[in-house]
Amino acid sequence: MGLNVAYLILKSLNNTKIDKHPSKALHNVRKFGMNLNNFNWYFKFIIKYKFNYYLNFRNSLFISLIGGLLLGLSLPTYGLFFLSFIGIIPFIYVSQKYVSKKRFITFFAGFLLWNIISTFWLIYATTFGFLFAVLVNSLMMSTVFYLYSIISKNNGNKLWYIFLVSIWICFEKFHLYWDFSWPWLNLGNVFSENIKIIQWYEYTGTFGGTLWVLI
Repeated sequence: MGLNVAYLILKSLNNTKIDKHPSKALHNVRKFGMNLNNFNWYFKFIIKYKFNYYLNFRNSLFISLIGGLLLGLSLPTYGLFFLSFIGIIPFIYVSQKYVSKKRFITFFAGFLLWNIISTFWLIYATTFGFLFAVLVNSLMMSTVFYLYSIISKNNGNKLWYIFLVSIWICFEKFHLYWDFSWPWLNLGNVFSENIKIIQWYEYTGTFGGTLWVLI
């Protein structure tokens, strides 16, 4: 029984080469320091392994692009605002599941898609302004999530998510006051065509909507 369990566990792990013979599986299990009588340890080990190594670059890029597409489709004037609650999740997932330094590129690709979908109309006014706004905004958004991914890896508690919410709202606040202000894609703006559900903006402003999306 123990041999079979060990074999199945190792088989479920990505990039783990195992022999079809159960005794070889047991040998591999012992190399990882796993105790066959402690199933709780098995599951923690698998979760930890998956947490760190499950995504490769191609998968993380694809997931980030899905997030960018969902966020792009959530913004007015014809957007589906409820997609914003889902659209931010792929970026959080990638930040937790993909540990390579290339994750900044995956974040950038997703946020770039979001910016292009939401502000493509700007190119009709000025090509340079469109490119500048899209690229700079995407870089800033990617930086926020890249910092979040670093913090979340180095801390074992839930405070890292509070950091994400805080730094994203600070980013949006900063976007209101610097010389290249571009708050069009602030998350709180997705509810601008549904004023009946945001009457409380009177007290919180759009940052209340941003907080609602992030939590």
